[in-house]
Amino acid sequence: MASIKGTPIGTPITSNLSQPDIATDFSRWLGWFEDENTYCVKFEDLVGERGGGNEEVRINKIKEMYRHLGRDIPNKKTLESFNSYTMDPNKSHTFRKGRQGKKGGWKEMFNEEHKKVFKNLCGDTLIKLGYEKDKNW
Repeated sequence: MASIKGTPIGTPITSNLSQPDIATDFSRWLGWFEDENTYCVKFEDLVGERGGGNEEVRINKIKEMYRHLGRDIPNKKTLESFNSYTMDPNKSHTFRKGRQGKKGGWKEMFNEEHKKVFKNLCGDTLIKLGYEKDKNW
């Protein structure tokens, strides 16, 4: 809940750090989605089949990133190295043991209170970014 609501300075006791609520924190990045010089990539587009996504979408996103950077698109053999099954999630600093980085996995961690608070703070952002169609999730 602290990641959703944020934490004020002094939480936990004696901490001189704070974290804004999820909507305030994420609002810093929303402008990038409208900047023509920025290529935004969603986690869900890169997880591939292994994470409940699609390998074709994954490879197309990688090609688009290369195009955006003005680089030649890698050949088929090089693109095969980007296959989601060649990646080792255990070597990732963001890997959560037993979770394997899959689409929508965060929803499995939310109870009803988490959902209510998250929808209230960030529901419109989820819709704007195409993660949800409405607040009925």
